[in-house]
Amino acid sequence: MKIKWKILILVPLSVIICDQISKFIISNTMFLGQSIRVIGSFVRITYVRNPNAAFGIPVGPPLLMMVLTSIATLLLIFYFSRLKEKGCLLYVGLAMIIGGAIGNLIDRFRIQQVIDFIDVSVKRFHWPVFNIADSFVTIGIIVILWAWIFGEKKERVPDKTLTNSSNVI
Repeated sequence: MKIKWKILILVPLSVIICDQISKFIISNTMFLGQSIRVIGSFVRITYVRNPNAAFGIPVGPPLLMMVLTSIATLLLIFYFSRLKEKGCLLYVGLAMIIGGAIGNLIDRFRIQQVIDFIDVSVKRFHWPVFNIADSFVTIGIIVILWAWIFGEKKERVPDKTLTNSSNVI
């Protein structure tokens, strides 16, 4: 089995397992709205449910969110399958995004909402509450950008018309 396909199976599976276990623990040990300080007021565990898209942006009813997320996930898997890269970094980044999308999609099918619990704020800036699946989507995007910007550079082939000495006047 090619490394590409191992990545597509192992990375999302790991993300989904971590995400679903964390959400199971939160939803079975905390009550909705409960908040526990972890690092002062900087990081808290706050149990909330988000029926909307990222950052609580309303998109439509739960069924629409399920359909849109399913289509986006299938498109990512299709893109992954068609990708022909030499390095693994792009594969890993895409696999992280796929795993995160599926983790949240499981919640949407199960309870029509996404369980969020990581609550971060710095002074008056309060980031929307998120979860492990969201974290892996973000990390996956960063990995992809890293691969595109700093990944393997192809050598430029010099223009033969500029290097050919017979063209010199």
